[in-house]
Amino acid sequence: MKIRGIPTCETVADVIVADTRTALTAIDDALLAQTQLFVTTLQAAKAHPVRVGTTQRLYASFDQSVQGILASRKAMAESIGALHAIARSKGVEERLEGCADGFPQSFVVPIGRSESVETAAAL
Repeated sequence: MKIRGIPTCETVADVIVADTRTALTAIDDALLAQTQLFVTTLQAAKAHPVRVGTTQRLYASFDQSVQGILASRKAMAESIGALHAIARSKGVEERLEGCADGFPQSFVVPIGRSESVETAAAL
């Protein structure tokens, strides 16, 4: 969101909440997409066998990618903590937590479901 004019602390807090939701959704969508791709790759390799060395390198690269996304998510959580500290000092912390539209704890909005994800969800 964009802040226009001379904003109040409350306005800034509202914009930060919206932008934080957007950022967390993007990170969680990236994690979900990478996981879905990994599952699809596992299924493809099972249906059409590939050399073990090739799949080992491929699976390790998926692991590195997921670890990078999780590191980004951890850094985002640390940023949210810093934002809370700032909000406390400005007297607007209640806009960031403890209310229906406050800071999100964690959420995932699926970007699409493959058969494998639906099967895993049913387990």
